[in-house]
Amino acid sequence: MSIFKARVKEFDDALAQDVVDLKELRRLTFNGVPDVQSFRALSWKLLLGYLGPRRSSWTTTLAQKRALYQQFIEELVLPPGHSCNGAGEGDGDGDVAVDSRGVGLQDHPLSEGPESAWNTLFNDNKFLLQIGKAAHRVSM
Repeated sequence: MSIFKARVKEFDDALAQDVVDLKELRRLTFNGVPDVQSFRALSWKLLLGYLGPRRSSWTTTLAQKRALYQQFIEELVLPPGHSCNGAGEGDGDGDVAVDSRGVGLQDHPLSEGPESAWNTLFNDNKFLLQIGKAAHRVSM
């Protein structure tokens, strides 16, 4: 049996247990993780404490973490001009035009100004895209 196949078998055996031995997993990952069967992503999740060592809890934990992430997105990534993110309030004299959804109309989507809520949204989307790419690389 080749060395590579032997390492894959070691990881397969270690990660197939009902309760993963984290000390053994650390020892195995010290010299690298074979890039097959999502071993790398699963090893990272376990060693960083994102998932617990008990296999039976992984599905529930992942569902909770994904729901929490979705909640963060809904709370933190708001459309520009939305009244909850502070935009659309004007300079205090109350003369800002507001549409039927409560969205301020003073900011233009093509504005590149540093105070533009649209510019902030587009920059945030670029950032979220990079996070999505990184998450895809380590996903199972």
